[in-house]
Amino acid sequence: MQNLKKKAFLDAIHEALRKLGIESKIYETDSDVRLEVYKENAIKLLRLVMPYLRHPLRCLRAKLILMFYDGKIDDETFAKLYEQTKYED
Repeated sequence: MQNLKKKAFLDAIHEALRKLGIESKIYETDSDVRLEVYKENAIKLLRLVMPYLRHPLRCLRAKLILMFYDGKIDDETFAKLYEQTKYED
């Protein structure tokens, strides 16, 4: 029953993303349902949600990803900076 509710919710998000021109795909297994967005579509979605991110580390990670994608930082710089945003275990 829980997966059915989650599937309905993800279907609505999937449709909203489609209307925004963002391709996504819903994957369903016996125990889980998930919506995934890849490549340029993920970047479009990230740019769309950036203004609404409130968690400092998530915001920083998103900015780093966009800077890397836009070619403002190289692979090595991205890896070093992104590593610093990870939580200690």
